[in-house]
Amino acid sequence: FDSAFTETVELIELDPDDPRDATKAMVEKTMPALETMLAAINDLVRAQAAAADEHTAELTAAQETSKRRILFLGISGALVGFLLSWLIARSIAGPLGQTVQFADMIAGGRFDGILPSGGPREVQALTQAFDRMRAGIASREERISELAYRDPLTGLPNRSLFTDRLRQAIAN
Repeated sequence: FDSAFTETVELIELDPDDPRDATKAMVEKTMPALETMLAAINDLVRAQAAAADEHTAELTAAQETSKRRILFLGISGALVGFLLSWLIARSIAGPLGQTVQFADMIAGGRFDGILPSGGPREVQALTQAFDRMRAGIASREERISELAYRDPLTGLPNRSLFTDRLRQAIAN
């Protein structure tokens, strides 16, 4: 196209009054070269568009894959979180339930129960505090019974113990 165009311009410059040779060169050489160049540009644009479409399709596929992976990771994370929270709740709730039973036993006046074991450190600390409370209450009750039926100075049985034993003997 460049050489055909240059030739046409030279023909116009050689004879500006008679444009017939320039027109003939324009129609026979420059215009076909221009059409060939435009066709090549159109082919290039189509090729670039096809490459862009292919690249867009690849990016769309990669985006869909990423969405699926993110969704899978999100669901997996939620399930793992749910499972871990359930296990943690179970490891706390079980020993706490046993500790409540232990406390109810102490409230009922029974001090010979088995101390629950296991669970997290906090639950173990609470259970051990209940055990210390149980031991303290048991020793105080023992001391109260001792003071109720024995003389604190001599340790000998007192009138209340005598009366209690007499009632038992009469009942038997």
